[in-house]
Amino acid sequence: QSYLALIANGQHHEAVKVIKENLPLPLSIGRVCPAFCEAECRRSIVDEPIAIRQLKRYAADFDLDDDWSFIPLKKEATGKKIAIVGAGPSGLTCGYYLSNEGHDVTVFEAAPEAGGWLRYGIPEYRLPKDLLKKEIDLMCANGMKIKYNQEIGGKIGLDKLSKEYEAVYLAIGAQKAVPMRVKGNDLEGCFLGVDFLKEFALGKTQELGNNVAIIGGGNTAIDCARTAKRLGKNVTLIYRRTRAEMPAEAYEVVAAEEEGVKFHFLTNPVENIGKNDKLYKIKFETMELGAPDDSGRRRPIGTGKFFFEKYDSVIAAISQTPDIDFLGEKKNMINGKMIPLTRWNTADSSEENMYLGFANIFAGGDFRRGPATAIEAIADGRVAARSILRFLDGQIMEDLVTVFNSKKAEK
Repeated sequence: QSYLALIANGQHHEAVKVIKENLPLPLSIGRVCPAFCEAECRRSIVDEPIAIRQLKRYAADFDLDDDWSFIPLKKEATGKKIAIVGAGPSGLTCGYYLSNEGHDVTVFEAAPEAGGWLRYGIPEYRLPKDLLKKEIDLMCANGMKIKYNQEIGGKIGLDKLSKEYEAVYLAIGAQKAVPMRVKGNDLEGCFLGVDFLKEFALGKTQELGNNVAIIGGGNTAIDCARTAKRLGKNVTLIYRRTRAEMPAEAYEVVAAEEEGVKFHFLTNPVENIGKNDKLYKIKFETMELGAPDDSGRRRPIGTGKFFFEKYDSVIAAISQTPDIDFLGEKKNMINGKMIPLTRWNTADSSEENMYLGFANIFAGGDFRRGPATAIEAIADGRVAARSILRFLDGQIMEDLVTVFNSKKAEK
């Protein structure tokens, strides 16, 4: 309500000040957010939801393009050092709020540039990278430092960070692609969605041939399809359920269709078939929908009917997981204790405060949730920052203020 009134009155810097109390990346999130909040907006009872995402983008764009941009006042230096592992949206958010509080924040990033999935997963046409860089520069204005090409588990161990810093926040994301369990996925021409998007963001165009199959129904699959289409390819997206069950944003699916991406629904790949060690064609099974599964969507069931189609390459974009290979090394144990993990290889940290339950280690974002959205990662980063502030002051880390619940009451 506050920033909407400020925008209406033309007070854009003041609006951004209010927005950044909760969201430090409105330039980026105003472009890529699924806008969960709009689905809950009570204005829809009258006519339609308020365009919350676009209004934040509008205010942030104006703030950036004006003679000066809003930067919060930095509190007096505390002399306390915080280490953050990962310069994605969650790590940057945590560092932003802690540096504003006067703490000395250092972010260790394995990649050559900051942004995480915002930089290496979301295509340029959705989020211009020069704009992302400007937003990150604004976030660093109060002293947050980012060290690049610093892979944790290499020269830097978690045990060392825990000893040298008052608190450590692990925000390593979930950027390791999950391969499809089909025969022939090691043939030349078989790619993984996460790797394809990252290589493209780094300026390394893969040799796809002309006919490209994309496997999956989420936003990553749509991003792969639209990126391949921009390379001039004939693109078909394969999804084992129907269009109604696709987890991708509906407007992204419509945009892909308008750009010429073809869709095969109720279709599932069962084998990649090669010729001279290169992908030649794919064997598909026709599916039908059964009873709902744990996700609430109807489960795809094989019909036993198969068909073949020729493709030059296939990009599997079915899921992602945190890369935790480094955690088993002794130097990445804290006082001889491993980071606790769930059965999904995500951090077993508290949802209320991101604390891992021992030493001075916190973990959040996709490393805690699994592959989710940037706004959810930001939410974890903000909770982690508040919890670390309490931790440093020796206070209870849970937020005792009840968060407003916008959801409809239980029936």
